[in-house]
Amino acid sequence: MEKSKISILEGNELANYARMPEPESRWSHAWGVFKSNFFNIIIINTLMLIFFAPVFALLILRDLTITSGGVLHPFGSNFGTGYPAAPDTVGMAQSIILSADLLYIGLLVVAGLIAAAGVAGGAYSVKKMLTTEKADFAFKDFLRGIKVGYLKALIGVSIFTVILFGCVMVCDWANLAIAMGASAFWPIVAKIAVIILTVLAAVYGAWIIAIGTSYKANIGGVLKTALTLFVATPLQSIFFAAFAVMLAALAFIFSEGFMYYVMFVVTVFITLATACLIWMGYTQWIFDIFLPPTKKDAKSKNSQGKNKGDLKDGKKEKTEGKQTQADAQKDDNGLLLAAGKSALLAKPVLPIEKGEVAQISKGFSRKDIKRVEEEKAQIKDKAQAYSKEHQGDKQYAEYNELFKDREKALNQTDKKGKKKMISPDNLLR
Repeated sequence: MEKSKISILEGNELANYARMPEPESRWSHAWGVFKSNFFNIIIINTLMLIFFAPVFALLILRDLTITSGGVLHPFGSNFGTGYPAAPDTVGMAQSIILSADLLYIGLLVVAGLIAAAGVAGGAYSVKKMLTTEKADFAFKDFLRGIKVGYLKALIGVSIFTVILFGCVMVCDWANLAIAMGASAFWPIVAKIAVIILTVLAAVYGAWIIAIGTSYKANIGGVLKTALTLFVATPLQSIFFAAFAVMLAALAFIFSEGFMYYVMFVVTVFITLATACLIWMGYTQWIFDIFLPPTKKDAKSKNSQGKNKGDLKDGKKEKTEGKQTQADAQKDDNGLLLAAGKSALLAKPVLPIEKGEVAQISKGFSRKDIKRVEEEKAQIKDKAQAYSKEHQGDKQYAEYNELFKDREKALNQTDKKGKKKMISPDNLLR
């Protein structure tokens, strides 16, 4: 896939996010976030459950309606022993389910308006933990997620719930038609087709939510980019979407017995937030593939995404670093002052290379002595010239300046002509 097709996302990450190349794999990073922020996952899941309450209420009412219909209608009456007899009950059970689904699954589309707020807040909060250096959570993050991502999440949820309503209606019709004696071929084909369509709509809607809570983009751009990424990664997207809802699926599979209560507890504590964690981790992996993050991006985003607390911490660390450097310099100066001023360190010294000074043998003559004295005089002149030339160098100037004020203080006298007492702290500061 060409990068230009999703270029609308490049550089438009939400301010709180820092896209940076991870030193570890994306999945080990997500697992680390889950382990180290398990309590935050429970909090996010609880907040999402509040917005999903209408959805669960409608599903429970649907089940109660179907169950009560089964009790009130004589599906199991024995003809000749029960009264009154109702021999023609063909398709009655399917009709009851169809009526219940028409009402409650239809209302599920409306409940999705509320659930979308929980999806936006949860997805944003989880994404922030995955893509920032400090994987923390605050309640304001959940509220900000609703603010910046609700509209896109609403579109994704609405696409899924509307297609789901159509899927349930077609499946109920197919069951009723088969129960009434119609050919089973076309109803089964219709059921398979709408189930596949619902799965595709669910994954496409999930992509819309992932992009909407990660990037600043208009609705048209989000819809187009979500479709592009879904088409580019169809099998991976379907697999990880199924993996994300695995816990929720287990809750429906184990609808009775001990495992029902186990899955109920799991659903209450982590199911929704864990689904967001898996899906947002997967989509971030895809974003990293098609829009590879760089250290430059991470640096700029970190500077944009820092909150006031982060800025205070940065200033504090910078101030502490300066103080540490100043303290180290003070210690060095103290050691130099305590050792006293050195003539070798206070002025430039001409470096003497081997062979520059003449050597005389044991059997030397007066001529050799005169030659050595001449060479010594030349070296002395060179040393004086070198010292005069480099006296103003930084290293010598700083060293002499270090002792200048101290020497002046030591030689000060009071009005009576006595030398002033200078404290060691003032001499070594």
